[in-house]
This record gives sequence, C-alpha cells and structure tokens, in this order.
Amino acid sequence: MKNKYFQLKNRLDKIAKDFEIKDGSIFKNIVELLYDDDVIPLRKLIKVGNLKIGLDTLIFNMGSAYKCPADKLGLCKVSDKCYAKKAENQYWLNTTHYREKQAKYWKRLVKANKPEYFAADLREIITSKNKTSLHKIKFLRLNESGDFYGQKDIDFLIETCKILAITVPDFIIYTYTARSDLNFSEVLKQPNLVINGSGFMIDNNFDTFNHESQLKKNDKLCKGSCTVCKFCKVKKGYDIKIKLH
Repeated sequence: MKNKYFQLKNRLDKIAKDFEIKDGSIFKNIVELLYDDDVIPLRKLIKVGNLKIGLDTLIFNMGSAYKCPADKLGLCKVSDKCYAKKAENQYWLNTTHYREKQAKYWKRLVKANKPEYFAADLREIITSKNKTSLHKIKFLRLNESGDFYGQKDIDFLIETCKILAITVPDFIIYTYTARSDLNFSEVLKQPNLVINGSGFMIDNNFDTFNHESQLKKNDKLCKGSCTVCKFCKVKKGYDIKIKLH
C-alpha cells in the first residue's frame, strides 16, 4: 500500500498550479503542511524515548519509512513487516510529515558537511535535558525509520561522534542498517558509535528468526525492551536475534 502522505502529495503536485486555494480551507492547511520549506531546529525534531526504548535515549530519524533507501534498493529483508511503515500508515499525515522534516534537517547538514553543527545541537539538547530530567541522556537511537542514503551519511556520522567524544564523553549513538552495500570499516574504530547490521555483521548483527530451532548457542535473544538490555549499544560482535511477530 502506498503511503497516504506521498499519495496525497503527488496528487497535489499535479493540481496545485491550477487550483485556487481559498483562505481558511482545509486544502490550504494541508498544502502549507506539505510544502513548508523551513528547516526546523533539531530541538523540535528530536524526542526522548519511551518506557520501551528508555528515557535515557533520544530518537532521531534520517527520513520516513516510505522513502527508506535500503527498502528501495531491495536490501531490507522485512519490508512487508516494517513497524515504521505501520506507524506512517496509521498516523499518515503527522508522522510522515514529521519524519520528512527530520530528513530535511539531516540532508542539509550532510550536504554542507557540517558535522560540528549536528554535534553542537545534540550537546545543547543533552545538556538542557540533563538539567531538568531524572533520567540522564546517555544514548541517541538513530533511525526508527529510514536508513543511510549513502557513504557520506556514514562519514558525517563518524565525524560527529569524534566531536561528541570530546564534548559529551560517554554519550553513545547507535543504529541499525540494511545497507550492506556501504563501507563501515571506519565505524569499527569509533568507540561511541555502534551500528548493527540487519542480517550482517558490523559492530553487531541484528537479525530475525521464526522458530527457536533457528537459534544458535551464542545468539543473544532480543528482550524486547532496551531498558533491560544493552546488546545493541555495545561493540561486541554479538549475533542478536529477534522473533518476527
């Protein structure tokens, strides 16, 4: 099923030039939402996790599930079961729009090659939240939806983490990727960046299984809650498995 956000946007693309928008109309409000080109500050595009992800974790996405580069390249093995797509289907306007805003912020900085800006924005957010919250921010979960667009994203993230290692010691960025076509050799050298390959090994291998008979002796079983498990946040070469459901 094509995501309703992009379905509507494509339709509007075709008729916007000939359509006279009236003030106060619902149509106008949707058009303004879809075509707003302002880049929103990171503090408005990043959220603190929940009881499952952890209240010590920030969440930021490079983009929406329906524009996921790995999915478009056929590298995602669970495209038909993608939880991020389900969220965008259920809350199709707000969720997809929000993730597209995140993509705009990310792409702008990567294109300008300004990892110091991303690092500075993150440091400001971490410092601010740690002053007021009982749960100190320790992690950034990158990409509940989406994936790396290309090698430049990985290089940008590595440079960001080099800065954060100095300015925010012990802060960890972790993520998952199905981009087995990219080079992650430098990631292995960066202690505060953990990238879990989806079905292949980088810092760890995070993969799915259907039956317990598929598990091997040294496999680490996903506990379904990041608050009681750190497998995906450490560079240990773990084979982490999660049951499809």
